[in-house]
Amino acid sequence: MTSFGVKVIREFFAYTVSKRVNPLLFFVSKNFLKLVILAVLFWAVLFFLGQTLKPFFFIAIFLLLSSVSLIYNRWLKTSLGIEFVMLSTVMTARVYGLTAAEIIGTGFNARTLISLGAIAIIGLITPFFSSLSILAAGMILTIIYDLMIIPFYLLAGSSPGRSALFVVTHIIWNLWVFAVMAPPLERLMML
Repeated sequence: MTSFGVKVIREFFAYTVSKRVNPLLFFVSKNFLKLVILAVLFWAVLFFLGQTLKPFFFIAIFLLLSSVSLIYNRWLKTSLGIEFVMLSTVMTARVYGLTAAEIIGTGFNARTLISLGAIAIIGLITPFFSSLSILAAGMILTIIYDLMIIPFYLLAGSSPGRSALFVVTHIIWNLWVFAVMAPPLERLMML
């Protein structure tokens, strides 16, 4: 490309950008003090309340994620182990403590008292696995949960085939969830 072509392209972009940037620069120069005060207030609130508000943000996200992940149960007559309740319970108990896990764990999967009781127990025992990696802790807690609920489901009349399908899909799903999603999520929650 010739130097004339480069100059035309450079002038075109300079003109295009200046049309968009100049009004912004004008606004900033007119309101500079207000913007600085607003930025300082924003950072102060974030600094002082950030650690307080962050758990509420993640709990809200987990509540939404858990509820959406169970919608398929309305249409499928078989219960697959594909859900985010276990991830939500383990992550909140591990990072924010038992109270947060109780909010997540008791808010969902309320089809039966069996699963409610088991997920509450998972929330209680999760801190004992905090020295393990999130993958190891998540999988151990998933297996403990399955071992707690399946005998009661079978006693309540669930078929062994449906229960086995749940356990297999639950373990495979949570293996993926705790291997792929949980590690970066835990780092983000602990920032």
